[in-house]
Amino acid sequence: VRIDKSLDTMTLTKKTSLALEAPDTHHHRRILFLSLEFNFSPFSGNGVLCRSLVSGLFELYNKHNDDVEIRVICAKPHPSTPNLSSDIPVTHKNLIIWPVQLQKSSSSQWKRLDRHGPWKEFATALCCQKDGSNHNNDINFRDCIEQFEPTDVVAVDWHGMLAWQAFCTTATNLGK
Repeated sequence: VRIDKSLDTMTLTKKTSLALEAPDTHHHRRILFLSLEFNFSPFSGNGVLCRSLVSGLFELYNKHNDDVEIRVICAKPHPSTPNLSSDIPVTHKNLIIWPVQLQKSSSSQWKRLDRHGPWKEFATALCCQKDGSNHNNDINFRDCIEQFEPTDVVAVDWHGMLAWQAFCTTATNLGK
């Protein structure tokens, strides 16, 4: 996977450098979502939106007998974070969630959508080194994203957009 940045937009292209095809009725889609909230104590409309989009896409693609795989990169608050909700997780056979485990120090930032929230830690986690070193996760997000080869990327709210932008900038700087 190669990331191209031009005109302040980010486009994911295959290794052949050909632009991805427009969706058609029988096309296998691999959709990557980046959302601060998803299955781990969602607290705002952003979490509801991401959950609804994922569930709706599975329903739509299943209705048309099309194939879709979805990966969600989302934050997971530290277990010591106060007032965590116990929500019913979204599950599906073609859904894999890659959580960004937030540090204990960010527990006071959870449930904040402003500049004091955990957005920076979330974005930084996506930019781990190719050797797999990562400040707080066992997941090498770069390898996961490259192996998944998403056909589409959906950033929910500015938190997801900044995380994707950080990933693209890091990938570009490393010659990806």
